[in-house]
Amino acid sequence: MQNTHMHMLQHRNSLFFPLASALLLTLALPWVGLTFFAWVALVPLLLFVSDERVSRSKLFFGTAIALLAYMLAVAYPLMHIEGAWWAGTHELDRYLSESIQFTGGMVLAACWRVLFFLFFIPVARYGATKRYGALLLAVLWVLIEWAYATLGLWGYSAGVIGYSLIDSAYEKHAAYIGGVYLLSFIVVLTNVVIAQVLLLQLKQQKKLFLNAPMLVPTFLFLAIVLCYGFFAERP
Repeated sequence: MQNTHMHMLQHRNSLFFPLASALLLTLALPWVGLTFFAWVALVPLLLFVSDERVSRSKLFFGTAIALLAYMLAVAYPLMHIEGAWWAGTHELDRYLSESIQFTGGMVLAACWRVLFFLFFIPVARYGATKRYGALLLAVLWVLIEWAYATLGLWGYSAGVIGYSLIDSAYEKHAAYIGGVYLLSFIVVLTNVVIAQVLLLQLKQQKKLFLNAPMLVPTFLFLAIVLCYGFFAERP
């Protein structure tokens, strides 16, 4: 089994890896409900991004396709809603129904969000293998989410990865302290640490705690979050 896992990691330059992340992220969305996939959803993407055999064009193409697939999955339940400030104008009403206008707007918003997150990719390639890269990438991801929700097109915050935990039993209570962005930070930090551990195993580096110093703090932080949620759930 160990050899099988290592063999799969050696082929992480395949486009299967970012597409696998898109699928896992989709499964973790609230409208699907498989929350536990959020903890590993970004791992295949990070493994793909950190592989130096992946060319720059393949890197951006594979990541953009995966992120767009995820964002369209985010927008899917919203596309059943009619009505937004860009829909229902007299000029467009002559040619398109409000539902088509709204759906088209959501698709454009998904594409716009992908452009925001492409800034994350070169930093992820650098940071995924660095000792404190997990902390760097988690902070950067949250900053990009905040920038999109604050400055992005039409003010939609849909797609913030922290929303995948809103139906979780205990982790969701961390949002009382730091909002949905704290949930995003926890999820991304955990994903990057797991990816780092897998990369270290692939390189057969034995000093795990030295080369991945965020491993213990991350799971200690996660344990604190779970304990807080457990006591918050108590009557």
